[in-house]
Amino acid sequence: VCKNQGAFECFLRHTNECRPLVSRAAGYGFPSSLVALRSMCGRGKELAEEASPEAATTAEADACSSGVLGSLRGEHSACIDGCSSSCAAASAAIDAYHAEGQPAALELACRDREKFECFLEGEACKPLFATAATHGIHFPTTVAELEAECAVSKVLLP
Repeated sequence: VCKNQGAFECFLRHTNECRPLVSRAAGYGFPSSLVALRSMCGRGKELAEEASPEAATTAEADACSSGVLGSLRGEHSACIDGCSSSCAAASAAIDAYHAEGQPAALELACRDREKFECFLEGEACKPLFATAATHGIHFPTTVAELEAECAVSKVLLP
């Protein structure tokens, strides 16, 4: 599954079209949501990064320059470039938000909150959160707010 994570993500993103297939596959132990897939494959990613730090750095850089973050980078480069080691985690949360909504994105942020703290500290990312809010996407904008949200959601991990 993790070797073909991109393909599985495609099925999990197209919830309406693929729901019958995903539901049936879940009965055989396959993940039934993006959060579950990323949770399942998370340790495999860590092992790959330990084996190849260069690959991990490249993956983070790619996450900063592609997808939603890549499209926002021009306007919010100080934030995104300043948090380049956190782009993959942010991209995963953005994908979860689009696929499964705010609770799924918050779950990922809470599970990997150290990565998200970069975006929440200082002033560089405030304009990014303001842009998101104009599109109806509301996310904690400080470390304290994230910790409070995680505590309320009961996903705050040690």
